[in-house]
Amino acid sequence: AKERETFVVLPGFGNDAIDYKSPLGQDVAVGLQACLGRRGFDVAVSSVQRIEWLKVFVGFLFDEQSRAGNGTASVAYGWYLDSAKTLVEQTVQQTGKPVILLGHSAGGWLARALLQREGRDWTVLHVRGLVSLGSPQFPPPEGYMDMTCGCVRNLNIANPNAYFSKDIFYVSVAGDAVVGEKLEGNVPILELIQSPSPESTAFNSYSAVCGRGNVTGDGVVPLAWAHLPGAEQVTLADCLHSINIAGTTKPTDSSYLCEKYVDAWLQPVFQALARDAPLHS
Repeated sequence: AKERETFVVLPGFGNDAIDYKSPLGQDVAVGLQACLGRRGFDVAVSSVQRIEWLKVFVGFLFDEQSRAGNGTASVAYGWYLDSAKTLVEQTVQQTGKPVILLGHSAGGWLARALLQREGRDWTVLHVRGLVSLGSPQFPPPEGYMDMTCGCVRNLNIANPNAYFSKDIFYVSVAGDAVVGEKLEGNVPILELIQSPSPESTAFNSYSAVCGRGNVTGDGVVPLAWAHLPGAEQVTLADCLHSINIAGTTKPTDSSYLCEKYVDAWLQPVFQALARDAPLHS
């Protein structure tokens, strides 16, 4: 029998490992882990708990470089990278073969940060490919507040684009689902709890990520910011960002993590796995 490949899932900012197994209390059959399992993959999800994301703000608070907007992922997100590294190494030890990193939202650029921190030799031994789902790959333009306090900017300086593409394959996946629209009474923080519309939530989120709100994207991350140069790029029409409709607690079956879209972004992964060489040289 053909050996199964393993995805190691790196959760997005604010997400919990359970979101990829039993999202919003739904049956496990709905979760990403089960979706990939039905397609012949093993799945290991980094054991991030929602409350742990508070460590990022604490890290920023006590790190002078981060406060100055010159942060690095290894400082504020060191706990996250350590956990991901341990899971990857344990999985490789158990299976005897490199894994595919699957980073959702911030997990996509954090997967790149892990490779940057550990270096090429570690990457070649442990990783076969990196797939990002709705991940902001760039910092906001100069003059706009950078929610990562410089981490993404410094990552792109150190390891720009699909940096290890001679050694592993890269696939970036982006949704083209919601055009942002500014509405009267459009309050960014309050929209996390009660949004007047998906377009309104998207406007605020896109503005924070790329400096412009009236663009298209997955409802959280703008399309143009989610594609990594040098990666195989997949754009999915009507695909939303996460397990819930942005700005609500209502589940959706139309995100990267759902049965409806998994096959579309798995296609280039299967193609890459079928080759001896990476997708890009």
